[in-house]
Amino acid sequence: MHSTHFLGVPSSHRASALALVLVCCACSSPGADSATPPQNTVASNAPGPRSAAVSPVDSVAPADPAPSASTPANPTPAPTPEGLISPELTAAPPASGGMGPSGDDNENGPDTVVPGGDLAAAPQPSAKCGSAGASLSFNIPNTLFSVPASYDGTSPLPVVIAFHAAGNPNTQLRNILGNTLDDQYILFYPKSDGNGWSNQTDPPKVDAIFAALDATACYDKHRVFATGHSSGAQFIVQRLCAGESRWRAVAPVASSVYCSSWKPIPALVIHGIGDTERQAYGLNDGEGLKDILPYRTSNGCRETYSEVAVEGCNSGGVQVAPGCRDFEGCTERTRWCQHNDPQYGTSHHGVPCFGARVIKDFFDTYL
Repeated sequence: MHSTHFLGVPSSHRASALALVLVCCACSSPGADSATPPQNTVASNAPGPRSAAVSPVDSVAPADPAPSASTPANPTPAPTPEGLISPELTAAPPASGGMGPSGDDNENGPDTVVPGGDLAAAPQPSAKCGSAGASLSFNIPNTLFSVPASYDGTSPLPVVIAFHAAGNPNTQLRNILGNTLDDQYILFYPKSDGNGWSNQTDPPKVDAIFAALDATACYDKHRVFATGHSSGAQFIVQRLCAGESRWRAVAPVASSVYCSSWKPIPALVIHGIGDTERQAYGLNDGEGLKDILPYRTSNGCRETYSEVAVEGCNSGGVQVAPGCRDFEGCTERTRWCQHNDPQYGTSHHGVPCFGARVIKDFFDTYL
């Protein structure tokens, strides 16, 4: 069923949508160090116990509120800003056609560009496939990881890099995503240097993951995905604005605007309705209408969309409607889930109870 609404928003939000202006200001996580010590590198094929939220150490820009589980008890933390930064006004130049990995591989030659967002490209095995053995481990500082039991050193596996929210340890997304994704994907959970992610100091952590994969792993160079929550989602956006092209698709949760466009890339954008963290601090984007616009612009989408059937769930006594839709006319699939899960306290800012499931389903499209 098709509908035609501004930005693909239900009629109840038309007034907000018509007032939309593209704002090139965004929030970023503060640079203060987290109160939680950095995690040591750990090999794990199953999520560990949930860690408590980290108390903020920066009185100007406190940490995110504590995360909650799929069906959480809902404490109500005080509003906590993530801080404002100057907008980045220069976008990466849009690429024609679909986006795939880029850059040179010294052993295998240039990576192949993957055309068409919904076309399954052939795997590109890394140089270590067939020669690295059937066991796999990584020694990356402050980075947790898991390797599927099916890893055999010969068949290239897909990879997901997951960026935590500000004020959280890197176990946050392992606890939320691990059980759903770790049977099929090599998973990395890096820890930011500071309280949250900074595009000035943290990009080397992404480079270190790719370097470790190239040095030791049999993985599919065409299928490295990124997801993140809040500050972690904002970091994904900042990297796209800076021209990052090694990710096959992205799934940011509660991101915000840093530039107007980037190279086309498949995107699943998850944003709560009435997200108090995105309403505040000058962002004025509680419905996610600004958040979704650069993804639509980058992928050349129309305003019309098709509803996507996603099973709902119960979160703290609230029946959650995922509110997912695919925009039409896009060069790469652009899916928006505008949900009503109140969790993360009652801020509507968290990873919704259906989040892990819909992220896996989206990434699986490209396997």
